[in-house]
Amino acid sequence: MMNNIINVVDQNTYMYFINNNKCIVKFTATWCGPCKIIAPLYKELSIKYKNIKFLEIDIDKADEISNYEYVQGVPFFLFYNHGIRQDNLTFSGANSKLLISNSKSLDCLINKLFSNNTLVYNNAIINDAIDNNN
Repeated sequence: MMNNIINVVDQNTYMYFINNNKCIVKFTATWCGPCKIIAPLYKELSIKYKNIKFLEIDIDKADEISNYEYVQGVPFFLFYNHGIRQDNLTFSGANSKLLISNSKSLDCLINKLFSNNTLVYNNAIINDAIDNNN
């Protein structure tokens, strides 16, 4: 079965994906045991959630990206919704339950800004999403 994991080593490519998509970013290394343990689940989730881009960053091949995201250890997971980092979903380690739960949470997020500055977030409408007092 084909997976939908995108290996990224270039900073510009990385920025494009996280700013224009829902993304789950897995920081990994070939020598990392826990990374190998969580890899099959990450692959499975990449097939299940077609509207999410699943990025994989090898810290030994993409230190510019790793430094940009302040990666301290692997595996390390970041969740982005069209340029907005979902810090409440970020975690480190091979926690399969958390990866499943947080993937589902990201999939459920709706983050669309309308012309009247109304933000739809998790199906709730939030008015005045942008500070107009510049």
